[in-house]
Amino acid sequence: MKKSKNFIFLFLLTAMFSLFCANVFSGVLRAEKMAARFEGAKIGYSPIGGVNAAHYAPRKIDVKPLRETFTSAKINESAADAKTGEKTELNESAISVREGANYAIKESATNAKRRKSLAESALREREILSKANENSALRETAISVIEGINYAANKNITSAKKDINSAINESTISARGCINSAANAISANANANSASAKKDADISDFASKSVYLVDFNTGTELFERNSDKKLTIASMVKIMTLLLSFEAVDRGEISLGGDIQVSDTAAGMGGSQVFLDANSVHKAENLLKAITVCSANDASVAMAEAVAGSEELFVAKMNERAKELGMENTVFTNCTGLPKEGQYSTARDVAKMYAELLKHKDYFRFTGIWTEDYVHPDGRKTEMTNTNKLVRFYKGCDSGKTGFTNESMYCLSASAVGGNMRVVAVVMGAETSVKRFDDAKKLFNYAFASYENKKLVGKDAEIPNTVKVKGGKSGVLHIVPERDIFALNKKGGGTRFSIEYELPDEVRAKIKKGQTVGKIIVKKDGETVDSCGAVAAEEIEKATVLDGIKKIISKW
Repeated sequence: MKKSKNFIFLFLLTAMFSLFCANVFSGVLRAEKMAARFEGAKIGYSPIGGVNAAHYAPRKIDVKPLRETFTSAKINESAADAKTGEKTELNESAISVREGANYAIKESATNAKRRKSLAESALREREILSKANENSALRETAISVIEGINYAANKNITSAKKDINSAINESTISARGCINSAANAISANANANSASAKKDADISDFASKSVYLVDFNTGTELFERNSDKKLTIASMVKIMTLLLSFEAVDRGEISLGGDIQVSDTAAGMGGSQVFLDANSVHKAENLLKAITVCSANDASVAMAEAVAGSEELFVAKMNERAKELGMENTVFTNCTGLPKEGQYSTARDVAKMYAELLKHKDYFRFTGIWTEDYVHPDGRKTEMTNTNKLVRFYKGCDSGKTGFTNESMYCLSASAVGGNMRVVAVVMGAETSVKRFDDAKKLFNYAFASYENKKLVGKDAEIPNTVKVKGGKSGVLHIVPERDIFALNKKGGGTRFSIEYELPDEVRAKIKKGQTVGKIIVKKDGETVDSCGAVAAEEIEKATVLDGIKKIISKW
């Protein structure tokens, strides 16, 4: 009876275990089917993720060993029950089998999940690769589109160029017509202005307080307004500074290539300057250049000290030279033009000293410089810019000296050449720099539109009159003008000029070449308009006793 009960119990236990195993086996089969869905995805190396998806593809689970395990467990259970017949042993076997089955089921499920996850990652990588391929295709499509656009653009540009060239040709033809019309209008306007200028300048057009215009060759006044009004002239004072410096060079007292040491006084001058260092040594020509181009005050004082020993002594020479030139309304108190009580001049007087400065050819070495660096002995550089803008912006203007202080306002003395004619224009007291230059240009335009200069006698032309020489190796002296003689006349005028000679009947040897022995006078309608010196064309030595004997013998 006892064995029968045990058999029944074992039978029930076996049935329950079989049912449990069937459920487990069914779960394993479902996992196999799920894994089999991903088995067909054969994915190679992904350039994006860098994973070999085929390596991680799901595999089929082999359940045969599991079945054998279950069968073996069952046989062992029966044998154990039959051998011992003990319920406790059956329980222990059942527990052991259950634990083994649970472990196998968990391992299978974990492996299935891991392979499923890997399969899903592989699918995502395949999708990414697919999108990358799509992007590549899109890029290729974009490139094709861009190439098409470029082709169309080039084609349009070519067409546009043709249209532009055609338009340019048409515009050029039209512009030429406009230019020709404008040129004709300008020519007609210029003729009208020239005709108007031949009358008199409209003084209401001048903005400066005082203006003066004079012919350089003859000294003939061409136009003036308030030219004798005493005003401060600012840096135009340096015209006299330059004049005395060049005259010192002509006398050999200093040389352009000579060295000049800068004093503390000169180096400490304010205003416009080239920043000379105290005790530095500079060439005289460089200092004169700095005065001419950029109106350097420090260079002016350095030159004054070099010529006269001090600025005070130099100023005395300035006033002395002003009297010699007939500058009756001028007083100098310094060599720079910086504000100082008691210093003044007039437009007429400024024109006189500037015309005298223009006789020095070395001065023109510097007047045309627009910009240049002043190089100091230590290599330092100071940029100089010409203060006279007309040398660049008015054709024919080759020199000038500007000036400005709050009291003097804007001033200028400048010279320009047109044909055989050179004129000097002076403007003083303009409110702005632009008005200063505009007034000077108006004076130049008026002069060249209204007057002309004709050369009557050249500098080297021998005049018909001769002078007897007493006590010389030659008894006759030939005469030439000391300079070219011009006749200034209004354009279209019928004025006649005559030349007269004031010469002595006889001169005593010795006679040097270029020595003044008389005067040549130019008259217009009976009035003197110009005069110059009559000078010896050759040198005549004193006659010796032997020369007298030879002369007596020659008469026999």
